[in-house]
Amino acid sequence: MFHESTAAPRYPSVVSPERPQVIARQGEEPAAPGEFFGVLWRRRPWIAIGTLAGLIAAVLFLATVTPRYTAVAQLLIDPNDLRVVDNAVTSNSTPADANTAYVESQVRVLTSDNVLRRVILAHGLDKDPEFVKPASAFNLARDFIYGQLGMTPPVPQTEPAVIALQTLSPLVVARRQERTYVVDLSVSTRGAEKAAMITNAIVQAYFEDQAGSRTTAARRATDALSGRLTELKDRVREAEDRSETYKAQNNIVSASGQLISEQQLAELSNQLTLAGAKADEAKARFEQIEKLRQGKLDAGAIAEAVQSPTVAALRAQQAEILRHKAELTARLGERHPAVIDINAQARDAQQLIDREVTRLSQSAKGDYDRAIATRQSLLQRLDALKLEAVATSQSLVRLRELEREVEASRAVYQAFLTRSRETSEQERVNTANVRILAEANLPDKRTWPPRSVFVLLAALAFGAMAGAGIGFVRDWTDDRIHSRRNLEAVCELPILAEIPALPEDLGRKGLWARLGAKFRAYRHGASVMATLLDAPKSDFATGIHRLRYVLRVTGPSGTPQTILFLSAGEPGARAEVALNLALAAASNQSRVMLVDADFGRRELTSRVVGGSGAGLIDVAEDRAKLEQTLIAEPHTGLMVLQAGRSTGGSNAVNPDGILRVLERAHTTYTIVVDGPTDRFDPLGPALAATSDFAVLVVTAGSTRGRDVATFQRATDFPEGKIRGVVLVSGSGALL
Repeated sequence: MFHESTAAPRYPSVVSPERPQVIARQGEEPAAPGEFFGVLWRRRPWIAIGTLAGLIAAVLFLATVTPRYTAVAQLLIDPNDLRVVDNAVTSNSTPADANTAYVESQVRVLTSDNVLRRVILAHGLDKDPEFVKPASAFNLARDFIYGQLGMTPPVPQTEPAVIALQTLSPLVVARRQERTYVVDLSVSTRGAEKAAMITNAIVQAYFEDQAGSRTTAARRATDALSGRLTELKDRVREAEDRSETYKAQNNIVSASGQLISEQQLAELSNQLTLAGAKADEAKARFEQIEKLRQGKLDAGAIAEAVQSPTVAALRAQQAEILRHKAELTARLGERHPAVIDINAQARDAQQLIDREVTRLSQSAKGDYDRAIATRQSLLQRLDALKLEAVATSQSLVRLRELEREVEASRAVYQAFLTRSRETSEQERVNTANVRILAEANLPDKRTWPPRSVFVLLAALAFGAMAGAGIGFVRDWTDDRIHSRRNLEAVCELPILAEIPALPEDLGRKGLWARLGAKFRAYRHGASVMATLLDAPKSDFATGIHRLRYVLRVTGPSGTPQTILFLSAGEPGARAEVALNLALAAASNQSRVMLVDADFGRRELTSRVVGGSGAGLIDVAEDRAKLEQTLIAEPHTGLMVLQAGRSTGGSNAVNPDGILRVLERAHTTYTIVVDGPTDRFDPLGPALAATSDFAVLVVTAGSTRGRDVATFQRATDFPEGKIRGVVLVSGSGALL
């Protein structure tokens, strides 16, 4: 109908001669929240498809997935070991800031390969199909293709224990609870009993590993200490031999913890003191005896004379003689012979005493000389011992150094010997402070997949979001016009009205409307199916009345007008708008004739129930009269001129005949024409040229933006005939 050209002429409007360029920039404004929900509503089929696909995927997933069960055990790993022995091989405590690091390290040990390998070998997991899977068809096919291409395939792991370890390791999770030393150990397997068994086995293997590691550490320490004991023992023996040899070489002999030389020196000093005392005593006695001899002292003045029995006897004899002499002298006188004889006896007695004193003097002199000689001998021996003591003291310096070496070697040897015995005993003592807070029990429900209701809800939500996302992508890539904003972005014509969507249960899709129309046709001879008649209070009907007010279907002086309804691309709701607008105008006491000029689709013709079927084509070809072909709608008086019956099975009609019919009817009726849909139909420009104005109907979700742009650039449409655009919201969008 309208041919596109390279030029892009702009058609002025009767209402607004020129559209400002600002309209073209309105598409750059941010979308309103209502448009977001509008897109969701338009693309609800995609949301439904996505939701259904998610539901099907969830059902298939639940039907095919292998359930997994998780068993959990709790351990308390105290960084401070048990204080079983004070001298433990490993430290029984750690600094406060290192406790967390220690527990984290033990968590890694709990899930280490050594612990898991113990479990695998102890419980035969290397023969379990869950952990050692047979070669997959994919791997076999890959190896075959590699062999055919002459390439070296990847070397697969063949050791069952390693394969089981690689499979089990990701299924074991150990996690320390925050701000505690409590560790949660969880294992996920296909069976609940197997999960609990493996969890408890890992805990037991961890205890065994810790005990083994501590035993190994103690044994290693014992072996290291024992290896040093022989060397230390030989070192002690060598040090003792050097010390004893040095003592023998330097004549260093001790008794009762004291050197012999020191003992002799002490004893000799005591003897010398005694000898000096004896010499002094002998000298004093000798001097007294000498004084006695010289007559300076009485013989009884010295103890030796008194103690000597001989002197005592002689002194007694002398005393007797002197007494007798005294008697004789007193009686006989001094010259008496008896007196002279007694004097002689007295002199003999004195001489005997003198001789005895002389003997005592000689004896005292001998004692004195002997004491002096003894003292001198002791002095000489003392001097010799002093020289020997000085030499011994000098030797003791080296001896003490050797003895210190002996003591040091002996102390180290003793420490190693004691520590070796302690570490040997610690091999059988486990001081690790780890205890089980809760053993792994049989899980009462699976952990994977989640509960069916959650899976279904998640699948429905994901499917709905995926469908919405696809819908948004489709809406973004779709060229169809869905809103006033989209229309303003591509259209330079004024928007006369925006009519809400058609009620889905009315119009040509409504079964009850068709039945009602047939009932009315049975009563009145003909009936028209229209929303304005079946739902006069609907939003669509209200929009039609607003459009009737905007268009002013009659001229200023009440003269009839010809209104042409056109569409760009798909007709959409064009026929519905033309039909209901004509009904609205007819209900306002106007003589209105509705003409179906769309001979290809004949939508208005299909809305008429009853009648002979003759129409515009028959009148244009003089096969029928206009008055005979018009069908009157009984409620509003609207005259409907159907498309008619074409001859030869072709929809091609001579535009001149059509124009003559409309021109003759124009004198009596306000004509509403539903124009051709085919843009190459020559009837379209002809109708546009003879009509008073034209209205472009854009149906949301059906009309494309490029069709509107092509309509505006068409060169075979007269300027000044486009009143504006009517936007029908539509009832949905295609996929």
